[in-house]
Amino acid sequence: MFLLALGFILVFKCDSLNFEKFSKEIRLGCENSLKNNNLQRIVALTITPMLLCGFEPVYAENLPSIEKCFNAVRKEIEGSESIARLSRDIDEENWTDLITFSREYEAGFRGGVLKSAWKQLSGDTRNRGIEISNSFTFDLIGLNKAGRKKDSTDARAKIELIKQDLKDFSTLENSAGSQ
Repeated sequence: MFLLALGFILVFKCDSLNFEKFSKEIRLGCENSLKNNNLQRIVALTITPMLLCGFEPVYAENLPSIEKCFNAVRKEIEGSESIARLSRDIDEENWTDLITFSREYEAGFRGGVLKSAWKQLSGDTRNRGIEISNSFTFDLIGLNKAGRKKDSTDARAKIELIKQDLKDFSTLENSAGSQ
């Protein structure tokens, strides 16, 4: 109910699309009178659906299970089509695909699997998971950079670092089971 009231205050009391002024008005309790209908529309179109649909943040229970995440990591280590594709791109000098796919791989695998896994870990294991996930990202960025330079030697070296990151991440599974 409080959020609904706050939404109505924002809709009917604030008078500017200027972010600085808008945030100042919020801090001052939106004391100014309504002068701008565009702000009404923006706030109504963004806040109202969230309130009506019961917007809620993503919690750990909405993540894939830790077992699924580590199974995906093992699959990548044992015979990943993704790593095979990147290696094939280097061998065939298909730099455009390597550049594009390395971005997708970073967003999809690191963002979807590794991040989902480390979010469910705790303590030092979580911190180590974050470090390895970051290393994975930087190695993929390095691979992408090597692809833009068309440097197959550096690209192969980055693939080996990516494989090692995955192996390092898989060692966290033992710690995950003891939580």
